[in-house]
Amino acid sequence: MTNPVDRRSVAQPRAGAVVLHPHPRFGGDRHHPVVAAIFEALPSAGIDAVRIDFRLAADPGDDVELGRRDVGAALDALRKVDPDLALAVIGYSFGAAVGISVEHDGIRARIAIAPPFGVVPVNRAGNEPTLVLVAAHDQFAPPEVVAPLVVAWPDTTLEIIESTDHFLVGRAASIAARVVAWLDEIV
Repeated sequence: MTNPVDRRSVAQPRAGAVVLHPHPRFGGDRHHPVVAAIFEALPSAGIDAVRIDFRLAADPGDDVELGRRDVGAALDALRKVDPDLALAVIGYSFGAAVGISVEHDGIRARIAIAPPFGVVPVNRAGNEPTLVLVAAHDQFAPPEVVAPLVVAWPDTTLEIIESTDHFLVGRAASIAARVVAWLDEIV
């Protein structure tokens, strides 16, 4: 994996998570406030945390596939430390679309935050417990677009983040707290 990576480890992790950012073609990176808040909160819950910067494909149509490979490499790196470690994929915006679609045998939970399912095709991999957090006023995939897509997904919880849009301004801390609380129940 040659893209930039940050890792926060705990002495005896109960799980590991890869946190994914919005689309790099639109300024997203691993330092986005929502991604950073989640990345900082996970270790206090006993979860090793990794965040990566997605690489860009030569053809923008290949960005999701290249993102899947980046995430797979990050998940493999977490598994090298402990082959039995339960893994979670947590993505915001473009990262949510990638995280929902990545295949890896270690994944035990998925979280999609403000998934752009109205813009990026949804190809869900696996049937792991999934939390989908949708902004009430999301410009790219409001609740009325996301709900019909995820209603048939097994073991999926859809929650609406009230009074905000896709950019989740001022919501980083509360989203990080919700992510950690949900993972506490799952992994």
